[in-house]
Amino acid sequence: MNKILKYLLIGIGIILIVVVVVPFLGGFFSTFNPGGAVKKAQQAKSLSALKVAVSQKLQLSAENLEIVIDKQDEKGDYAVGTLTNSDNSEKYWWVAVNSLNPDSNQKRWWIIAAGDSKSVVTCDSVNKINFPTDLVPACLDQQSQQLVKR
Repeated sequence: MNKILKYLLIGIGIILIVVVVVPFLGGFFSTFNPGGAVKKAQQAKSLSALKVAVSQKLQLSAENLEIVIDKQDEKGDYAVGTLTNSDNSEKYWWVAVNSLNPDSNQKRWWIIAAGDSKSVVTCDSVNKINFPTDLVPACLDQQSQQLVKR
Protein backbone atom coordinates (compact mmCIF):
# COMPACT_ATOMS: atom_id res chain seq x y z
CA MET A 1 0.00 0.00 0.00
CA ASN A 2 2.84 2.41 0.81
CA LYS A 3 4.38 1.80 -2.62
CA ILE A 4 1.12 2.62 -4.39
CA LEU A 5 0.66 5.76 -2.30
CA LYS A 6 4.27 6.79 -2.99
CA TYR A 7 3.84 6.40 -6.78
CA LEU A 8 0.48 8.16 -6.66
CA LEU A 9 2.02 11.14 -4.87
CA ILE A 10 4.92 11.22 -7.34
CA GLY A 11 2.43 11.18 -10.24
CA ILE A 12 0.40 14.01 -8.71
CA GLY A 13 3.61 15.98 -8.16
CA ILE A 14 4.64 15.55 -11.81
CA ILE A 15 1.20 16.62 -13.00
CA LEU A 16 1.36 19.73 -10.80
CA ILE A 17 4.77 20.61 -12.17
CA VAL A 18 3.64 20.19 -15.78
CA VAL A 19 0.30 21.96 -15.35
CA VAL A 20 1.23 24.80 -12.97
CA VAL A 21 4.96 25.42 -12.66
CA VAL A 22 6.15 25.01 -16.28
CA PRO A 23 3.60 27.42 -17.82
CA PHE A 24 4.27 29.95 -15.05
CA LEU A 25 8.03 29.83 -15.59
CA GLY A 26 7.59 29.92 -19.36
CA GLY A 27 5.58 33.13 -19.07
CA PHE A 28 8.01 34.51 -16.49
CA PHE A 29 11.10 33.91 -18.61
CA SER A 30 9.50 35.13 -21.84
CA THR A 31 9.32 38.62 -20.33
CA PHE A 32 13.12 38.59 -20.19
CA ASN A 33 13.55 37.57 -23.82
CA PRO A 34 16.16 39.93 -25.26
CA GLY A 35 15.72 38.38 -28.72
CA GLY A 36 12.06 39.44 -28.73
CA ALA A 37 13.00 42.98 -27.74
CA VAL A 38 15.63 43.12 -30.47
CA LYS A 39 13.14 41.85 -33.05
CA LYS A 40 10.57 44.48 -32.00
CA ALA A 41 13.22 47.21 -32.22
CA GLN A 42 14.21 46.01 -35.71
CA GLN A 43 10.55 45.98 -36.80
CA ALA A 44 10.06 49.51 -35.49
CA LYS A 45 13.20 50.67 -37.31
CA SER A 46 12.00 48.93 -40.47
CA LEU A 47 8.57 50.60 -40.24
CA SER A 48 10.20 53.97 -39.68
CA ALA A 49 12.48 53.50 -42.69
CA LEU A 50 9.53 52.41 -44.84
CA LYS A 51 7.49 55.42 -43.75
CA VAL A 52 10.26 57.82 -44.74
CA ALA A 53 10.86 56.06 -48.07
CA VAL A 54 7.16 55.95 -49.02
CA SER A 55 6.58 59.56 -47.98
CA GLN A 56 9.54 60.65 -50.14
CA LYS A 57 8.25 58.63 -53.10
CA LEU A 58 4.81 60.25 -52.74
CA GLN A 59 6.29 63.67 -51.90
CA LEU A 60 4.46 63.85 -48.56
CA SER A 61 5.59 64.92 -45.11
CA ALA A 62 6.24 61.80 -43.01
CA GLU A 63 5.19 63.62 -39.85
CA ASN A 64 1.47 62.73 -39.83
CA LEU A 65 1.61 59.41 -41.64
CA GLU A 66 0.80 56.01 -40.18
CA ILE A 67 2.29 53.02 -42.01
CA VAL A 68 1.13 49.40 -41.96
CA ILE A 69 2.76 46.35 -43.53
CA ASP A 70 -0.21 44.38 -44.86
CA LYS A 71 1.73 41.42 -46.28
CA GLN A 72 5.38 40.38 -46.30
CA ASP A 73 7.27 37.37 -47.61
CA GLU A 74 8.88 34.90 -45.20
CA LYS A 75 12.38 36.36 -45.52
CA GLY A 76 11.21 39.94 -45.10
CA ASP A 77 12.59 40.98 -48.49
CA TYR A 78 9.28 41.99 -50.09
CA ALA A 79 6.36 43.86 -48.56
CA VAL A 80 3.14 45.64 -49.47
CA GLY A 81 1.14 47.93 -47.28
CA THR A 82 -0.83 51.06 -46.68
CA LEU A 83 -0.08 54.54 -45.47
CA THR A 84 -2.70 56.79 -43.87
CA ASN A 85 -2.46 60.54 -43.44
CA SER A 86 -3.81 61.20 -39.94
CA ASP A 87 -4.60 64.83 -40.87
CA ASN A 88 -7.16 64.04 -43.56
CA SER A 89 -7.54 60.21 -43.45
CA GLU A 90 -6.28 59.96 -47.02
CA LYS A 91 -4.95 56.46 -47.80
CA TYR A 92 -2.04 55.39 -49.97
CA TRP A 93 -0.61 52.01 -50.94
CA TRP A 94 3.01 50.98 -51.45
CA VAL A 95 5.09 48.07 -52.76
CA ALA A 96 8.67 47.69 -51.51
CA VAL A 97 11.73 45.47 -51.66
CA ASN A 98 14.37 45.22 -48.95
CA SER A 99 17.67 44.80 -50.76
CA LEU A 100 21.34 45.70 -50.59
CA ASN A 101 22.29 49.34 -50.93
CA PRO A 102 25.48 49.36 -53.05
CA ASP A 103 26.71 52.54 -51.35
CA SER A 104 26.59 51.28 -47.76
CA ASN A 105 26.63 47.50 -48.34
CA GLN A 106 23.60 47.26 -46.01
CA LYS A 107 19.99 46.34 -46.71
CA ARG A 108 17.45 49.11 -47.07
CA TRP A 109 13.87 49.48 -48.29
CA TRP A 110 13.38 50.52 -51.91
CA ILE A 111 9.90 51.66 -52.90
CA ILE A 112 9.00 49.98 -56.18
CA ALA A 113 5.62 51.65 -56.54
CA ALA A 114 3.27 53.78 -54.47
CA GLY A 115 0.08 55.65 -55.08
CA ASP A 116 -3.20 56.96 -53.76
CA SER A 117 -6.46 55.06 -53.58
CA LYS A 118 -7.28 55.89 -57.20
CA SER A 119 -4.13 54.36 -58.69
CA VAL A 120 -2.96 50.78 -59.31
CA VAL A 121 0.48 49.18 -59.37
CA THR A 122 1.77 48.69 -62.92
CA CYS A 123 2.94 45.30 -64.18
CA ASP A 124 6.23 46.78 -65.39
CA SER A 125 7.17 47.91 -61.88
CA VAL A 126 6.62 44.52 -60.19
CA ASN A 127 7.47 42.13 -63.02
CA LYS A 128 10.95 43.52 -63.70
CA ILE A 129 12.10 42.50 -60.21
CA ASN A 130 10.06 39.27 -59.96
CA PHE A 131 7.99 40.60 -57.08
CA PRO A 132 6.10 37.68 -55.46
CA THR A 133 2.70 37.15 -57.05
CA ASP A 134 1.11 36.20 -53.74
CA LEU A 135 1.84 39.73 -52.50
CA VAL A 136 0.76 41.48 -55.72
CA PRO A 137 -1.60 39.09 -57.54
CA ALA A 138 -2.80 41.63 -60.13
CA CYS A 139 -1.41 44.71 -61.86
CA LEU A 140 -2.18 47.23 -64.56
CA ASP A 141 -0.88 46.35 -68.01
CA GLN A 142 0.10 49.76 -69.35
CA GLN A 143 -0.27 48.79 -73.02
CA SER A 144 -3.81 47.46 -72.76
CA GLN A 145 -4.78 49.60 -69.73
CA GLN A 146 -6.36 46.46 -68.27
CA LEU A 147 -5.99 44.95 -64.83
CA VAL A 148 -4.36 41.53 -65.32
CA LYS A 149 -3.70 38.57 -63.08
CA ARG A 150 0.01 37.85 -62.60
